[in-house]
Amino acid sequence: LKNFDQYFEKIIRNAKRLEKLTEDVLDVSRIEGKNLQLSKSYFDLNQTIKQVIEDHQEEALNKEVQIIFDSKKNIPATVYADEARLQQVIDNLLSNAINFTQNGTITITAYRAQVDTKGEMDESDRESTVVEIRDTGTGINSEMLPRLFDKFATRSMSGTGLGLYISKSIVDSHDGKIWAYNNKDGKGATFTFTLPVTKKDKK
Repeated sequence: LKNFDQYFEKIIRNAKRLEKLTEDVLDVSRIEGKNLQLSKSYFDLNQTIKQVIEDHQEEALNKEVQIIFDSKKNIPATVYADEARLQQVIDNLLSNAINFTQNGTITITAYRAQVDTKGEMDESDRESTVVEIRDTGTGINSEMLPRLFDKFATRSMSGTGLGLYISKSIVDSHDGKIWAYNNKDGKGATFTFTLPVTKKDKK
């Protein structure tokens, strides 16, 4: 019975991977056909992040990874964007962090600031909602960094190289920015994306 349960769980995992791959291929087709449509509305970004974390808790625990969510006080209760698409971005980035982290921590931080693509405060840039996902994993190969968000660029043999490409396309479609860098302490990497604050965000 135990072997049957393990076999059944393996079937479920493979079915989910196939479903994810199918969805990614369809998204790539939409992106390249310039048909990635957004359905914007007001939603609670903090709640969306918490939901993604909950979806990945079992996977993280199996790798002895702790996920920490730190929402700064200046983050608004709601943002105006495509919730499903942003949830997809956060899901991709968190899944990626778990994949390259073993027995460590992943910290997700959300806040508002004026930042540049190096994650530094820059008053010349407009105010943005910022989401950072920092892990203590293996980091990113220096040769991979410049093409990390290219289609089919992958850090592992099991990856498709589509998740980060799709994530960048979604962020770009919101007029935002996305980038990644290795942490200065030599432990892991940080992925950051920003969404410009609009008048509707300030409603």
